[in-house]
Amino acid sequence: MNVSEDNPHFSTYGDCSDKQYDPEWWFPIEKAGRVDWSRTYEANTARNICKSCPLLKECKTYALQYHGLTGIWGGLDRHERRDLQVALGITSKSWELTYSYAGVA
Repeated sequence: MNVSEDNPHFSTYGDCSDKQYDPEWWFPIEKAGRVDWSRTYEANTARNICKSCPLLKECKTYALQYHGLTGIWGGLDRHERRDLQVALGITSKSWELTYSYAGVA
């Protein structure tokens, strides 16, 4: 399945779309002062589902492009994505420029 960047359809074609899984598993409630909010049983189950998903790479790439996404995307929570964005030098400004050059912004 080839997924376009502007219309990813992860929730339609990814393993996370399986009706046996609760979509809330990918969106754990972030509680102030609780560092393990994304390591609940449900969130870890979601991460394990992500690991075997055929769209893992595309989902993770999509999530790294967009700052401010909540929940688990590509097996990563927002803090893990932010750390990876910093390590890779991905900034919100760099993506704004990319879209501006492409005539999207």
